[in-house]
Order: sequence, then structure tokens, then C-alpha cells
Amino acid sequence: MSQGADVTRVDVLGLLFPLLFLVAAVAVAMRLLAAALGPLRTASRTWPTALYLAIRRVARYRVAVIGLVAAAAIAAGVLGYAVTLNRSLDATLDAKAKTFIGSDTAVRLSPDQRIPPELSARATEVAVYQRAWVDAGRREDVIVHGIDPSTFERAAFWDSSFSDASLDELLDRLAAPPRDGRVPAVVVGADLPTTAEVGIIAAGTRRFTIDRVADAQAFPGMKRGNPTLYVAASALDDLDLPRPVTEAWIRGDRGDSLAALAAAGTEFREGRRVDEVVDQASFLTVSWTFGFMQSLGIAAGVLVLGGIAVYLDARRRGRLLGYAFARRMGLSPRVHRRALLLELTASVVVGCWLGLGIGLGGARLAYGRIDPVPGFQPDPLLRPAVAVVVGLATTALVVAGLAAVLARRRTDRDDPVEVLRAGI
Repeated sequence: MSQGADVTRVDVLGLLFPLLFLVAAVAVAMRLLAAALGPLRTASRTWPTALYLAIRRVARYRVAVIGLVAAAAIAAGVLGYAVTLNRSLDATLDAKAKTFIGSDTAVRLSPDQRIPPELSARATEVAVYQRAWVDAGRREDVIVHGIDPSTFERAAFWDSSFSDASLDELLDRLAAPPRDGRVPAVVVGADLPTTAEVGIIAAGTRRFTIDRVADAQAFPGMKRGNPTLYVAASALDDLDLPRPVTEAWIRGDRGDSLAALAAAGTEFREGRRVDEVVDQASFLTVSWTFGFMQSLGIAAGVLVLGGIAVYLDARRRGRLLGYAFARRMGLSPRVHRRALLLELTASVVVGCWLGLGIGLGGARLAYGRIDPVPGFQPDPLLRPAVAVVVGLATTALVVAGLAAVLARRRTDRDDPVEVLRAGI
């Protein structure tokens, strides 16, 4: 069992990486943006009026705009990175636990006991031979699982990262009849040739030959530290093997499954539980770390909102006088609103979307190195926080739109003469 006290340390590089990666990537992007403003300003002379005005304003106040873009990118990037890694950690913990167990619940059935009918639609039986070896040039201890391919898929846990082939395809291969006496098998945790000899130890040793039909990084029910071999239980019926340990793997709520077994009078013993996989504290420490980073991202986002307000207020006089002059030249309020929206989109929205892209890229680079319990399979899983990313991207659009509306209304209320007189 993994102990939380042994795995609660968080590498400081795991904290510095997203910040350094984000800052470096944003700095490069800002240099490219600053370099592109000149050519864009020249090219915009033939573009629609609103877009022309927006680019002219961005180019004129490039320092402030680039600052807003960078601030929004860092805030969104830190938040997107932290949320994605937190979600990936949760998915990894769930996958490691269920891969070790085999499903949501695994129990050992007493001899001659069977899965009760009320659970049969979400359960499968697995015959486990604990003492076995495989000979692939040298003998190596393995555990043999005899599964029922017709019921395994409806009960066992599966993730697409386990194998290039789907679970349905793997089960079809295992269900195929033996060829030339070779039993189809999937071997996890050992590098075997296409065919190998397997022995199951009882009073004597029962031998048979397997035909490795697929490779898998992980498989439901695999044991920590022991290669595990999976065959169809029916393929072993004629081998006169000793009585195996019979397990029932059941999908669904653990409490409901155990209650159903007890109500049916089924004799059982729960062999594996989630807390045998990993002390929850092992993951909580890392999760709290990225939770703190989420808080930093949110706080930075609030500062960006303040930066937008300062940016608009600092340009109040120039915007009002420019608009008053443009109105006399025939600029319509509708075009002015579009120009304001495009100007703010070029800062807040572009910055947010850029930061989210960089943050997700950083998470993709880092997630494989963050595994508090590396002794259990599978390897860390990447689960992008799609809902949060879409929500942030949409929020950036909404913020830019609201800021444009408020700035436009304030411009309409202000009197150019009073603004000139007051010197604001």
C-alpha cells in the first residue's frame, strides 16, 4: 500500500514550470505582436472602417494594449493549466484504483457461489490462478486471469489509453478458439514472444501454450509488481486445472452492490478496495497545489478587469474628442461601437485565448511527470478541462462586449466642451 507520507512532496519545478513556460511563451508572442502592428496598420487602410479604427488605436496605444494582452494571457494560462492538471489527477486516481480492482467493486466468491441475478447485467466472473509461471527464455512468475469475454465488457473498467485496440476487439481475439492448442492471451507487464509456455502450479504443474494476440499497457485487475495474463476461461476447461479463486467484478455503486450480494445470501469477501491503491492524501497534496494555482489565476483575472477599467479611463479624453471629431466626418455610432469592441477584443480576448492555448500546451508537456503513485497503472491520464476552457473563452468575449458597451455609453453622456474645460 502506498503511504501518503512518502509521496506528498511536490517538486518545486512543478510549480515554476507553468509560470516560466507561460511567461516565456507570452513574451515571445508579445514581441511578434508588436512587430506585426506596423504592417497591420499599413495594410488596414483599405479595410472596413471599424477594423481600421481599431487597429489604429491598438497601434497608437501599443504599450498599454500589449500589457493587457500579456496580463490576460498569463491569468488565463495559469488557470487553464491548473484546472487541467487537477482534472487529470482526479481521472488518474480513479483509473489507477479501478484498474487495480478491475471494476467499481471486486469480491471473492465462496466455492459454488454465483453472482445473483439482480447483479448479472453489470457483473462478470473472473477465475484467478495466483501461482503460475511463463517461460519466455526464462521463467517468470505471473498471475493468470480466466475471463468471460461475453460479460467482461459490461462490468470491467476500461480506458482507451490502455491499448491501441478497443476492449471489444481484444475480447473478440480472446474469445477465438485455440489454434494448434495455443490459447489466445493478452499479457500485461511482461515482454513475451508471440508464443510462450505457461504453467499453473497445483499439486503438480499444468502446462499449456499461449498465443499473444495483443499488447496492452494496462488491463483491468492487473496486479502491482506482477505480470498478469488474461485468457478466456472456457479455453482452460479441458486442461484439468485446479479450482481457481473466483472473483465477481461489479460495476456501479459499491454500497449498493455489496448490499445486493448480502440480500441474495451470497457468501463473499471483498478482496480489494480503493484505499488499498493509494492513500488519498498522496493526491490531495498535489491537488491542493494546483488548487492554489487556480486561485492565483482567478486573482490575476480580477486584476485584468481592473486593468481594462484603467485602460479605458486613461483614454477617456482622447476617445471622446476623437469620436466627436469623427462624428462630424460622418462616423456612425454603430461603426464606433464595432471599433471599440474590436479594440478590446484585440487585448482581452486575444490575450485570454492565447494564454489558454499556452496553458493547455504546458499541461500536455507536464502531466506525464506528475504521478504521486507511479507503482500503479495506468500512467497519468490527460483530461483537458474543456468546460472551463470554453467558459473562460466565452467570458473573455462577454467582458470585452460589456466593456465596449459601458465605454460607448459613457462617451455618449460626456460633453466634449466640459471635458476640454475640466482637462480630463
